[in-house]
Amino acid sequence: MKARTTFGIGIIAMGWAAAGVPAAAELPPGYVLEQVTRNEYLELTPRLNNLGHFVFSARYGTFEEDRYEEIILYKDGELIRLTHDTKRDRLPDINDAGTIVWSREIGPRNQYGKTAEIMMYRDGKVTRLTDNAINDHGARINNLGHIVWYQFEGQGCDNASANIMFFDGERTIQLTEGLASNQAPAINDRDEIVWTRYDFCPEGYWDSDILLWRDGEILQLDNEEDLEPQGVDINNHGTVVFQSEGGGPEPKGVRMWKDGRLSWVTGWGNNAEINDHEDIYFIRWHEANRTWQSWLYLDGVLYQLTDDPYWNTDGDINNAGQVVWNSGNVPWADIRFLYPDERQRRGEGDSNQWRDFQSMRIVPDP
Repeated sequence: MKARTTFGIGIIAMGWAAAGVPAAAELPPGYVLEQVTRNEYLELTPRLNNLGHFVFSARYGTFEEDRYEEIILYKDGELIRLTHDTKRDRLPDINDAGTIVWSREIGPRNQYGKTAEIMMYRDGKVTRLTDNAINDHGARINNLGHIVWYQFEGQGCDNASANIMFFDGERTIQLTEGLASNQAPAINDRDEIVWTRYDFCPEGYWDSDILLWRDGEILQLDNEEDLEPQGVDINNHGTVVFQSEGGGPEPKGVRMWKDGRLSWVTGWGNNAEINDHEDIYFIRWHEANRTWQSWLYLDGVLYQLTDDPYWNTDGDINNAGQVVWNSGNVPWADIRFLYPDERQRRGEGDSNQWRDFQSMRIVPDP
């Protein structure tokens, strides 16, 4: 168990705004910020591939018991609804081949609701990958078509045990065992997998560690100065980012693990996503207006992407420096897309366009 202590930190050379003194929103030069959707739905967890295509879930329905989620694909300026089954289709991911994976709540009900199974959309066909009446969540897919997710069993402390599952294209392998809660994995194209292992047994608070599965071995990446680390991502060079308490004047900061060494990216930030150039999208809590705002570290420069009254949260970044995230206040949130655009550099183009689900193309039932 980690001791709760205070300590000095060193910030790596990237320049960051001091907590409590946020800069005004500023986009990188030549970039366009597009409001992709604007509607009454709650749109969640967008994920982006290197071609600029992304997926997210949209929550429909007016009452909690009637709500369901569907998977939406944004491709080449078009919104495409991939599912229409009035079930909760959640937490999608997409690779460069356009293969999409997600969780669908279709299993028997337990104390947490209906159990979920992992679904895959490829070449116009939907395939069910799991059929075990256990909660399978948070699927991520790499460009080899290999998939990782966590299987929530609900035992142990706080009934929160979960294990990491890995599909290598031929078979499914369970990477962890026991009563710990292993959650929210990420995978790169070298089949290196990172995740957070939670321990809810300590009385009064929880503990966690960041783990890496590589070549059949599991390594712990955080150390004793990291408090409650979580929210981990990995790029194709094996560089890892995660959030940890104790990085600065704010309660959480962004941590980097590279070539076996840990450093602080910033002492103020959460939910970091990293690309192969070590550009990082993350969010910061702005106490003055009590909102989450989107930030981007791109080509050595730090940009505050948003400065508005909305919560700007879940997001992703690709190797082209494109970024997608959701923005809004519950019960609604829309999708924003940031990308470099030559037309905008020449003073052309429209950064205020948005799309309505009324004109969405719908894929036929599989």
